[in-house]
Amino acid sequence: MAVYIVTNRRVDQNNQISIDGREKAQSCFRIAKFHEYQKGISDQQIHECYSLLGDYGLRGYRKLLDTPADQREGTQALFGNLYEDMVGKSGDVMFFIHGFQNDLHDEFEGIERLKEQYLHSAEHPQRKVKHLVYLSWPSQSDLKYERDQEDARDTGVMLGRLFRNLRMFFADMFEKDCLEPCRNNIHLVAHSMGNQVLDHMLKSLETDDLKPLFTESILFNPDVDHDVFTDEGGMRRLTSIADRVHVYMHRSDEALLVSRYTKNGKRRLGRSGPAYPKNLPDFVYVVDITNTKSVGGVNNMFDHWGYTECPEVVQDATAVLKGEGTFSIPSRQQHESVNPWKFILP
Repeated sequence: MAVYIVTNRRVDQNNQISIDGREKAQSCFRIAKFHEYQKGISDQQIHECYSLLGDYGLRGYRKLLDTPADQREGTQALFGNLYEDMVGKSGDVMFFIHGFQNDLHDEFEGIERLKEQYLHSAEHPQRKVKHLVYLSWPSQSDLKYERDQEDARDTGVMLGRLFRNLRMFFADMFEKDCLEPCRNNIHLVAHSMGNQVLDHMLKSLETDDLKPLFTESILFNPDVDHDVFTDEGGMRRLTSIADRVHVYMHRSDEALLVSRYTKNGKRRLGRSGPAYPKNLPDFVYVVDITNTKSVGGVNNMFDHWGYTECPEVVQDATAVLKGEGTFSIPSRQQHESVNPWKFILP
């Protein structure tokens, strides 16, 4: 199991990532290797939970495998080390984008929850995801929403550059050098306002950038306008880079109700579903999780964090990540209407 962090939080002269996340999103990104986090540790101790991996590394990746793993920097370390971990072995990668109101402690707790709920382990050998890449972006604004959308937009543009680097890696390593493919998958997952980051990333990409690199894409409780799958919305481009898309929505998501009335007033995709369901792109499916129950935590109040707190949601999403058929995942009920794209849990 390997966990990496991509961050556009501020990094100080001591190579320490900003903890509170109230700074403006940086235009550049850094890569770090995550070790382990224990709840309750101090701000100083949290910096022992990761190691920054240099700056960006060299442009291009064709000589990457000639460089020892401990001497690689930036995206060379991220892409090269993951490739060597994955080639010839069973194990997928999840790229995860968190939502609003997270300091560094919140993010690292979130990483540990994702490891527990979705990653392969001795207790859960049936899971296919073995590695996690976690996007850490400054999203802590004291619930005032003063700069969150601006930071999400800037982070999305930055993420577009990372995506282009990944495209360059694939072109250099496989299309030119014809190296052995790893035969495993990369999945793209976003929660809440992380979906705004993803939407802006997709809008920032040129048409030539839209190459299929991801297998599954999962949008948990997306805090984006409900019309993002129309021609004007960035999410319509998601099916150009991912094979299949699942949107998880909850009609009682109180966090998204707050979001609607503190932003532009539009309905939120994660609470209301898509604006024009009959015009959804192919291979986009909606899972209504309104009937699911949390086993604890703040989800009892807001119904917003079911992806780690509701067993039914975790089980369904795990089946998606394993590649099970859309219409054959256990406990799903297909919506009995004109919407064959929609399922209900449980």
